[in-house]
Amino acid sequence: MVRGNYIEDKLKYLLETRKEELSRGDLEFASSLQEGFNKRGRLTPAQLPWLDKLVDKYDEDKMNQH
Repeated sequence: MVRGNYIEDKLKYLLETRKEELSRGDLEFASSLQEGFNKRGRLTPAQLPWLDKLVDKYDEDKMNQH
């Protein structure tokens, strides 16, 4: 099982640290993930890879390479 802090850290990274770089669709999706996490205290197994993809997409080091 994935620990809640791990998920919280990723959501916080996206919605606080990288918020200005997120596309509108990615921001809405990340916000939706955050809402679901806040309600249930977890993400579904299907949501976890999508969260990882978003975090990877907006990774600071990768963004600096462009």
